[in-house]
Amino acid sequence: MKRPKISIIVPTCDRPNLLDGTLRGLLLTDYTDCEVLVSDNFSDPRTKAVVDAIPDPRLRYVRTACRMGLCDHWEFAIAHAVGEYFIINGDDDGLTPDLLPKLDALIREGYQLISWITALYFHPDWDHDEGGNVLQISRPVSGEIFTFPIGKIITEYTRLRRDFFPEITRVCCKLSLAHSVIRRTGRFFWPLSVDLTSSLLLLGELKDGEFALIDSYMGYGGRSKVSNAAAYERCTKSGVGGDMERADRFYKEHGDIDFWPWHPLKTKAYWNGHAAAWSLFCHWHGEWTTCKMDTPVLLGRILAEVYGITNANPFLNDNDLTHINSYVWRLPSDEIRNAYIECLKLCSYAHADLQEVMRQSSLFINSRIDRDDTAFVLSIHAAFTRGLEEWLNKTQGTPQQRNVEHRPHGVKRVNGVDFFMCDSLSISNGFELTQKLREISDLFFPGAKKTD
Repeated sequence: MKRPKISIIVPTCDRPNLLDGTLRGLLLTDYTDCEVLVSDNFSDPRTKAVVDAIPDPRLRYVRTACRMGLCDHWEFAIAHAVGEYFIINGDDDGLTPDLLPKLDALIREGYQLISWITALYFHPDWDHDEGGNVLQISRPVSGEIFTFPIGKIITEYTRLRRDFFPEITRVCCKLSLAHSVIRRTGRFFWPLSVDLTSSLLLLGELKDGEFALIDSYMGYGGRSKVSNAAAYERCTKSGVGGDMERADRFYKEHGDIDFWPWHPLKTKAYWNGHAAAWSLFCHWHGEWTTCKMDTPVLLGRILAEVYGITNANPFLNDNDLTHINSYVWRLPSDEIRNAYIECLKLCSYAHADLQEVMRQSSLFINSRIDRDDTAFVLSIHAAFTRGLEEWLNKTQGTPQQRNVEHRPHGVKRVNGVDFFMCDSLSISNGFELTQKLREISDLFFPGAKKTD
């Protein structure tokens, strides 16, 4: 049997309805030098039935012998890939039919890691904030192919900028690079931020000129009511809409594995995962240890997350709060002050009078920042978040009401982000979206050049 050029790995676990549309969408392409590998994490028989109902020789199925945590399952999946290159495509994600031919051409030019731009699709069952069957288009695209120095991409990561960062769920990568990572570190996928750690470790194996970005919408990342991301994103400050039980189950499925090896702040905050991935990367690539993470910006985002100023995190509990407080207040006073200012920026970007709010909050923070007594930590946090939320509700409405406006041509703007209402193009699921994604991006950016 001839080895395929590209393996599209589709990890799945008890989500047959999503899987069916994803597989049919992936197989729309005319490109044949590929396999679509479904890796089933010990699901019930419905998952196998979905695969069996699609008669396509490019489709292959493997199944674990027991239920695994996400990282171990993905490790199992990549071990079964036989392509020269691989793509990780979630069972609620999709790729445009013309992506694989473009990847093939770039592979022939010698690129070992290729990334592209993805839209964010909220499946019809999504029932939070912007609602379901909508597509988020984040920025204009040029249609060009770009290359970046590897060092620049890694340095931008420490500044919490991931605009062109090749996250593992939107890249095509040479399989031998993943094997190099495994030989170096013992595994390819590390919790908790599985996408960030694997991507950083891949960058550590690359040389300049081996990475390319297709600056065009070539796929979508899905969100549904049963997506793992929903455990984070469907939680509001009050916990309404969150799925705490499923979030906790997702965490416990990893067993006793260390989520933060070589990282001092051991808490399940989302942005701490960004920092923990960097600590792990520096452990295996000591040449980068002199490049430091932007601590105030990072802590500002963690503080906003802990107190629900941004979306609440269902993984966090009182132990996490105690650990974060202890860590923050061991830092120099100027770093603590800057962290609070960054936190304020995050939760006040829609304010009409941003400067005044920043001034008042800065006065409050500065008046307490030099107190060498950590007993003030909780009172500062509480007063800061309570006062800000009261001000927001009074002047801007509830979180669901803030900065909502409608735009023409089926586009709705929420909190400064454009959402395309997919039913305006008779789209009702991810499979139909795969067929029309490029058409939608043309509506947003009609002047963008096409990659041929």
